[in-house]
Amino acid sequence: MLGSVLTLAKFFAEKSVGQFMVTVALFFLILIFTPDDISAFIEERSGFPYAAQIFSFAVAYLIVLILKAVGQFFMSVVPLYYRSIKTKRMLKTLNSLSSEQLLLLEPFLKTRSRTFLASWDNPYVNALVKAGIVRPVNSSIGGVSVIFKIEPEYEPLMLSAWNPCTKRFDISR
Repeated sequence: MLGSVLTLAKFFAEKSVGQFMVTVALFFLILIFTPDDISAFIEERSGFPYAAQIFSFAVAYLIVLILKAVGQFFMSVVPLYYRSIKTKRMLKTLNSLSSEQLLLLEPFLKTRSRTFLASWDNPYVNALVKAGIVRPVNSSIGGVSVIFKIEPEYEPLMLSAWNPCTKRFDISR
């Protein structure tokens, strides 16, 4: 008896406390809601006492392991899903740019120059700033012209999706 208790203690010492507590809670729920005739049937067929309790604990532990694997799967899939949605939203924003706005971004698309100089009162630059594609970095020439920088989250998407022939951003190429 003591040997089996020590074996179980060593086994569960390597597991998380939360996992163990959920297993114990499920174990007791299974014992409470299992009809007595099923417990008697398992003990009668197996030929040793406490077979129903051992089986119930094994089922509870198996349920916890399955739930843990499903949880880890969803924790890895959900960020990919949100990243995909964010990329689609960014592509929609980029494809809604006017030809004048694309002309402002053309140095970056051709030479990968992350900054460009434009007038502060340029409505096309202001639209790019409002869309979150560029941001003002520095003023120059008496505050009339401003240096704008491409936002880092847009850089790789713009470079990978730009199609110079169609002048559109297309992720499928």
